[in-house]
Amino acid sequence: MDEEELINALDEYFADLLKNKQSIIKRVVREFNKVYKQKEDNEQYEQELMEELGKLKKTRQKYMDMYTDDLITREELNEKIGGMKQQIEKLENDLKLIEYNLNKGDQLEEIIQRTFKNINSITSVRDMNNEQLKQIIQKIEVDKDGNVDIYLRLFGDLGLDETVLISDDHT
Repeated sequence: MDEEELINALDEYFADLLKNKQSIIKRVVREFNKVYKQKEDNEQYEQELMEELGKLKKTRQKYMDMYTDDLITREELNEKIGGMKQQIEKLENDLKLIEYNLNKGDQLEEIIQRTFKNINSITSVRDMNNEQLKQIIQKIEVDKDGNVDIYLRLFGDLGLDETVLISDDHT
């Protein structure tokens, strides 16, 4: 594809984004909420996971103490706590994912505002260097017919699947 055509497509795309800023922000929030549970649900789930993890660790420690005090054998200890290690690891991993999602939710507004501030500062794509473009655009794909798909970094920063990215076709 001709570089001039690509620059024109990008200029047109950014102008369109700014014109439809409010509807795009609504779409970002809607897509984000589809991918991640509501924050309150996550906080409730986080509490439940922490309680479950606490109980498991307490039970495991009880059996370890019993073994240390020679109240149960090594075989009995292994039998009692056999699957607990995997359960504990799974719960800890789930908690990390929840924490990640909660943090992303807090960053949502900041990421949206930063993206639109960057787009707003564009006078022309010709004046931008590659680094500046990379701050806004995740990738650009051009198919054999010359259609251009533009993927905003905004969605990538939020961890959203690229199938929900806003793309724009130009011929």
